[in-house]
Amino acid sequence: MMKKTILLLALSLVLVLSQGALAEAGFTAFTAPDLEGNEVDQSIFADYDLTMINIWATFCGPCLNEMPDLGELAAAYAEKGVAIVGIVADVPPKADGSFDPAMVAMVQELVELTGADYLHLLPSADLIAAKLGQVSAVPETLFVDSQGRQVGDSYIGSRSGEAWAAIIDELLEQVKE
Repeated sequence: MMKKTILLLALSLVLVLSQGALAEAGFTAFTAPDLEGNEVDQSIFADYDLTMINIWATFCGPCLNEMPDLGELAAAYAEKGVAIVGIVADVPPKADGSFDPAMVAMVQELVELTGADYLHLLPSADLIAAKLGQVSAVPETLFVDSQGRQVGDSYIGSRSGEAWAAIIDELLEQVKE
């Protein structure tokens, strides 16, 4: 009986520590498919001083309403070392890790209709462990540096293009210091 208790305690400790490590890793190590099925990883951040990660859902009016502004910001800030990446949270992976083609097509259409012409990712197990598992409302937006480490706070709710530009400018100054 004592051996079972010790074994259960040890397993519990390993689980707790590994969950903490995943949470700390954030976006520093992941793979996920983009909307065309290409596998991407954390290297997408390397060429940028700051990357805005916007977590959105297909059913979310505020998410879709801010996407045209985000498309404009992506174009305006690309030369300043800033990228925008969208993660669509409500397209669940199937048991085999694939995605429903009809859902992916709907996401592609929404991206095109809103002018959100920047990289969008589908939720992989890595992204769920890194952040999506803790998202309680959409849109949620956070920023990472070139290594995928979070910079500043996480923002719940949509904002205007001007409001996002002010936040981006402030955080960009911070990471360049």
